[in-house]
Amino acid sequence: MDNVTIKKKLYELRIKAGYSQEDIADLLQISLNSYRKIEKGKTRLISDRLQDIAKIYNIPADHLIMEDNPGYGNPMHADREAYEQKIRDLENDNANLKQLVSFLREKLAALENKKEFQKPE
Repeated sequence: MDNVTIKKKLYELRIKAGYSQEDIADLLQISLNSYRKIEKGKTRLISDRLQDIAKIYNIPADHLIMEDNPGYGNPMHADREAYEQKIRDLENDNANLKQLVSFLREKLAALENKKEFQKPE
């Protein structure tokens, strides 16, 4: 695989994960200038550095160098988003159910009050 494809993947992964170039350089414990050279394709990646970058994104290193790999994004990120959305949906459902229960209790109390008021003496 050429450096053009790798640099494109590195850029896309970084943006998708919400990192700056400085963030990645700090995580790799290299200078910002060194990381910029990697992302611009001016520096060939050695296997150790490739492994370090892959760890940041929680992906196998070969996903960075495979030519046609549509799943090179962070699968953990996608799973996390799905779980977070499910949690939000359930919290919303729970809030709606609480409102319904409260409404029905009020109606029941109103019916009980009405019955007691209308009881013959």
